[in-house]
Amino acid sequence: MSLVWRTALALVLSAALSGCTQPWMLEDLPGSPSPTLSQSPAPTTPTPSPTVPASPSPDPVRSQYPYHGSIGDETCVTASRDLLDELAGLAALEGVASFSHGALVKADGPWWTVAVGTRLDPDNPEVTRKDVDAVLWFVTNGPSLADDGPVSTWPLNPDPDDDAADRALTCLSRVPSPPPEPPEDSPASYTGRLAPGATCVAVSREMLAHLEGVGRVGGAITYSRGQMVQANKKWWTVAVVTEVHPNKLGHTRENVAEVVYFATNAPSKAEGAVYFVLDSVEQDTAAAAARRCLSG
Repeated sequence: MSLVWRTALALVLSAALSGCTQPWMLEDLPGSPSPTLSQSPAPTTPTPSPTVPASPSPDPVRSQYPYHGSIGDETCVTASRDLLDELAGLAALEGVASFSHGALVKADGPWWTVAVGTRLDPDNPEVTRKDVDAVLWFVTNGPSLADDGPVSTWPLNPDPDDDAADRALTCLSRVPSPPPEPPEDSPASYTGRLAPGATCVAVSREMLAHLEGVGRVGGAITYSRGQMVQANKKWWTVAVVTEVHPNKLGHTRENVAEVVYFATNAPSKAEGAVYFVLDSVEQDTAAAAARRCLSG
C-alpha cells in the first residue's frame, strides 16, 4: 500500500470522526520563509558549550526484536478500551485529544501494530486537525506476552512500505466509531470503574453534611461517616453509613439502607463540583471498593 493511499484513507477516517470535511483538508500548507542571515560581531567572551542530555537507554525488547512492519497475521482485532487508555497515556494528549477506537494486527516477531482514531477535545477549541492527525499508530508486544514478560509499547511513524501499519489502518476503517463521550462534568460520563491504584479516603464532616442535602435527608436520617475512592476520569465514588433517628415519617432501620452511595468530582475540582446519588451499584467496582473501605 502506498503512502498516498494510506494518507487518503486517514483523511476519510478524519471526516468520519468530525462529521464533515475540515477546511484543513482543502488548504495547502504555506511554505516556510527562509531565515534572514545577518553577520554578528565575534563575542568578546567565550560562550560555554550547552550540556548535552544523556541519550535514553535503548529498549532491550526492541533491540532484541527489531520491528520491520511485515504482517504475521492479517486478522483484524478491535482494540480494547484498556489498550486505548494505555496508548492515550503514552501519547500524553490529555486536554487535546482522546482515542475513540482502534484496531491491531499481528506483525513480525512479538509485535502488534495498532492504528487508533483520534477525537479532538471539544473543550479545547484552539486544537485543530493541524495539531493532531486523525489516525495515529503504535507498536506493542502486549498481546503476545506472558504475565511476567516486559511490556514494550511505542508510537510509530510508519514507513511507506510498512504493511502491518497499512493493514491496521484498513482494519480501523471497519471498526464503527463510537459516539462522542459526554462532557467531563456530566453524570453520564461516570462509569463506576475503579481507578488504578485507588486508595481509601475518609469523607470529611463538611462533605457528609453536603451529601445529606444531596440525598434529601437530615433529622430523621443522617450520615455518620463515609469513605471514598477514585473512579474513572475525575469522579470519586462515596459510600456513607446511615443512622436512623426517632421520627414520625415512617423511617426505620428496616426500610433505610445501611449504606448509600454517591459520585462526585469535588476532590478533583476547586469549584463547581458535581454531586449525584448512585441508584444502582451492581456493576460499580468503585462503589464496591468504597464499601470495603468502610469496614477497613
